[in-house]
Amino acid sequence: MKIRPFIEMDDAYAWALHVNGRDGEALAHERQAMQLGTRNALFFCHAGMIERTLGQTAAATAILKQALASNPHFSPYQEPVLRQALTELGGTP
Repeated sequence: MKIRPFIEMDDAYAWALHVNGRDGEALAHERQAMQLGTRNALFFCHAGMIERTLGQTAAATAILKQALASNPHFSPYQEPVLRQALTELGGTP
């Protein structure tokens, strides 16, 4: 039996890697999740937070802003964290 991958798996795996401090690997999987151009606020949030941890301030700011632009109320838990991260990065949420 062959398992068909889907982008939600890439995003979830990327976030699990990030939470465990493996951000270089996480970024590769998050980019895989986003390669089809899906405008998913959670994917943007995850990608931005990973970029932030890697010190990519400009990329993190732009991606986190995309998360809010695509759905400003996407998660009652992660939205406030995202807004705080944007404030810390110097990007107005």
